[in-house]
Amino acid sequence: MRDVAIAGAAQGTLLQAAAAQTLGLAAGVIAFLLAAPALPGVAAWLGVALQALVAASAARLLGMPSWWLLLHLAFGPSLLAARSLELPAAWYGSGFLALLALYGLRTLTDRVPLYLSSRRALAALSRVLPERRFSLLDLGAGTGRVLRALRRQRSDASLLGVESAPLPWLAARVSAAIDGYGMRFGDLWACDLSRHDIVYAYLSPAAMPRLWIKACAEMRAGSLLVSNAFAVPGQPPDRTLRYGRAPGEVLYLWRMR
Repeated sequence: MRDVAIAGAAQGTLLQAAAAQTLGLAAGVIAFLLAAPALPGVAAWLGVALQALVAASAARLLGMPSWWLLLHLAFGPSLLAARSLELPAAWYGSGFLALLALYGLRTLTDRVPLYLSSRRALAALSRVLPERRFSLLDLGAGTGRVLRALRRQRSDASLLGVESAPLPWLAARVSAAIDGYGMRFGDLWACDLSRHDIVYAYLSPAAMPRLWIKACAEMRAGSLLVSNAFAVPGQPPDRTLRYGRAPGEVLYLWRMR
């Protein structure tokens, strides 16, 4: 049932993206046809600009995450720019493989892009660490930035990260060998949360309900769930720790019961 739900979520996201791009394409074609007689030199760019704006606006109305809006804005202009440069076909395949290595296959299904915790977020996280020895799991550890910083502060802690995107995982794995923390390649949803005193996550709004269900089912009483920037709908945190003025610069903390 879980796999069916994941597949359904991915299909829904792709359908939303296709619908947004289709609306944008229709607007762009109309703009191009209207502008071509009078402005033949720039008609294509005007059409693509309108296509990008309409697609991003449609995606917003459909409730897609903010990082999808950037993709919609960049998709059409990138294609036209690549066509203008007359790049060899191999470049397109190489670009796709590079994106796949950077973000991984699970970005569409999990709807969790690559976020890197800021220095201020790391400083705030260090304030909630216990004085005693503890174990911490970083879900979606990216390049290992959080674990690397914590290792420098706490040599006694047991630190483990999990990442499903190949390039960030590789960078973290190299860092782990140097700095001395654990790093695994794999699905964050397959991790056993019961073994850790603290679970840190910097995911996305779409992932938070599922993370909460998993945390309630697996985390021990007294353990701490820390989410950077994203709250759990309908579940007030036991504590919030703001580390900046921007709306997303806050840590949400839940003490599991």
